[in-house]
Amino acid sequence: MTITGAAPARKARARTAAFSILTGLFVYVFAEFLFSTAFIVGWLYPPPSTWFFETSGKTLRFDARAGYKLTSTPSRFTRITFGEPEYTGILRGNNRGYPDQHDFIPEREADGRQRVAVFGDSFTAAQYLDKNWPDRVEELDAGLQLLNFSQDGVGLANWWSILKREVEAENFELDAVVFAVYRGNLQRRFAVADHRDQNFHMFGRTHSWDPATWPGTRAEAQKFMRPLNGYIVAADAYEAALSGRWHPELPRPIRPYLLAWIKLQMEDLLDSGDSRSPGAASAGQSETDRARLVAEIAAILKRRGVPVLVAHVPERARLLANDWEIPAETLAFAERLDAAIFDGSHALRSETERSLRQQWFPYDAHWNQRGSDRFAASIQAAIARL
Repeated sequence: MTITGAAPARKARARTAAFSILTGLFVYVFAEFLFSTAFIVGWLYPPPSTWFFETSGKTLRFDARAGYKLTSTPSRFTRITFGEPEYTGILRGNNRGYPDQHDFIPEREADGRQRVAVFGDSFTAAQYLDKNWPDRVEELDAGLQLLNFSQDGVGLANWWSILKREVEAENFELDAVVFAVYRGNLQRRFAVADHRDQNFHMFGRTHSWDPATWPGTRAEAQKFMRPLNGYIVAADAYEAALSGRWHPELPRPIRPYLLAWIKLQMEDLLDSGDSRSPGAASAGQSETDRARLVAEIAAILKRRGVPVLVAHVPERARLLANDWEIPAETLAFAERLDAAIFDGSHALRSETERSLRQQWFPYDAHWNQRGSDRFAASIQAAIARL
């Protein structure tokens, strides 16, 4: 028996299915074209934070005692985040190669000021600001001279080396020492950098805490350096990047980026992510060698008989989470040095979330000029009391 109309119905359903598939395919191809075109040229999802250094090979150079130093020849740099300059600064060293607006010498000067050596990282070197906090403290208190031995990206190992191989070796006359400690600084091995004859920011850390294994020449240091997300460019390219007219990561290669984005979203739904902590990479370090550096720092300062202040540099993320606890390793470091503790977050406890955010850059984890100045104003009295 023949069922009238069955064949035409099947054909109609087939045509409808084919039309739906073709329509879906057309919509996808059109959406892929729009998405990928916008992504390739950077209209959609511009590259995340990227640093640009203007001919900085003339400024940033390897140094066996400090890891690297800055010449007095200035070079500009900027951090561009999602297509917009987040900050700009000038790399430039004083007569000793450090980010201090004043030159300093080992001998005490005749002005009678209290001489304080300061060791820190990028929060204290802070050449992305008009004025870092040690320079601001000197403005606030004419009786203080802060010798800023800080550098971007360094920590315990570099502090030990500068203190032993430079401050102690040249018999710097000091009245006090300050360590401005950010979380993780005390787990940082010896850092080295050099921008000469390079197209990228070349930076790295030694594999060991043993100073006998650290590089003594630029060639040896280059074995530890890796290119980071920072381009070293000529003046015209720097200006083009700063104005948004050029970016080395754009245009991107031609690929089906919408499909890749969908795939990534699906993977995120199925994967809870990597739960390893940021400090996991430091596992396996020789705690004995690290502790030896801390002990030697303590011994040097004890021999010199100078008071020590360990200042806790707060983290924006923890402040926003109402976490005011000073890291245990910072407290232990202060105890080992028989140092006083300064809590840099104390003056911020009454701040609103909006006010806290206004003292840091929007994306970068560093404080801005307002936050740095707030820290300077709060630590000035603690330093003067040393």
